[in-house]
Amino acid sequence: MIANKIRVLIVDDSAVIRKIITKSLKSSDQIEVVGYAVDGEEAANSVDLLVPDVVILDTEMPKINGIQALKKIRENHPDLPIIVFGSHAHSDSEAAVEAYSVGASDCVAKPDHANISISELSRVIEGELISKIIKHAGQRVFRKQLNLRKASSNTQLDVALNSENQNERTYLEHLSGVRAICIGSSTGGPMALIELLKQVRPTLNIPIFIVQHMPEGFTTSLATRLDAISNAEVKEAEHGEIAIPGKIYIARGGLHMTLIKVGEDVAIHLNSKAPENNCRPSVDVLFRSASQVYGSAVLAIILTGMGSDGLHGCHVIAEKKGLIFVQDEQSSVVWGMPGSVSNAGLASKVMSINGIAEQINLCKLDLA
Repeated sequence: MIANKIRVLIVDDSAVIRKIITKSLKSSDQIEVVGYAVDGEEAANSVDLLVPDVVILDTEMPKINGIQALKKIRENHPDLPIIVFGSHAHSDSEAAVEAYSVGASDCVAKPDHANISISELSRVIEGELISKIIKHAGQRVFRKQLNLRKASSNTQLDVALNSENQNERTYLEHLSGVRAICIGSSTGGPMALIELLKQVRPTLNIPIFIVQHMPEGFTTSLATRLDAISNAEVKEAEHGEIAIPGKIYIARGGLHMTLIKVGEDVAIHLNSKAPENNCRPSVDVLFRSASQVYGSAVLAIILTGMGSDGLHGCHVIAEKKGLIFVQDEQSSVVWGMPGSVSNAGLASKVMSINGIAEQINLCKLDLA
């Protein structure tokens, strides 16, 4: 029935492209095209009028472009799946990283306009775009079913550590004893990571492990971009490599990242096991393995993102008496992942990106 179909809004200034997308989407009985927009300004208005479940957004358009439209839509629709479908949305492009930074749920590269053919465009739509539409629409339904309660008005204040932790050691002593930092992020994460890592002190002699929700290939560009602004080396994680203090490792798109104890060292393992929370890499997978390796000496950080990936992992880290920082709602593009952890009462502190950076810089400091 139409009422059960995924409502899709197509935003593209080319009438030919819109027609091909519409025709190709009809190959799926789960999808219904509910409208079109020809530029970014019209897109923002159409979202309010048509209430789509998913938006397909081109990046090159008149008036305001796709990136500007994405920012505008995100202001009022933080959990709406928006898939960028543009000729510059391939995995090694700065445009794709920028799109993820400002809130894209996913990116699919459109064949080059200069040599585009109907058959090639249809192949990409039916082979890649449709599956991503169904995936992200399904995640949105799941998030609504969670019915997470709204955070209280003091979410930007420090959340007290549990009494058992306070009796064991002071907060600063705990922070100075951190031996690894694990970060999870999704929608809006790349920009949050940029703001965070450029503030982290160069003498922080502990490894940082990052799971950013991105498809295969896109994390290469992200690692390069973060390496350029960070005081520490940032790289995509490689299977079997030993984690070196002071380096920053990003999980490869499409692969889970786990940490394994090897003698006195910690090795990074990558695997293609089933997605968790519809995500691979999954924050939960990283956090669980980190808690087994580092125990109470792990600091988990949840940044902006849709859904609740990382919530279960934070439960495990809290049980091990590790520290958990959460990005506050005001500075998050989407307060789904951080909100779920905060609302569960697991956060040691709820802060802005600047606040989190200040706390990270207290790790491994000599308090004597």
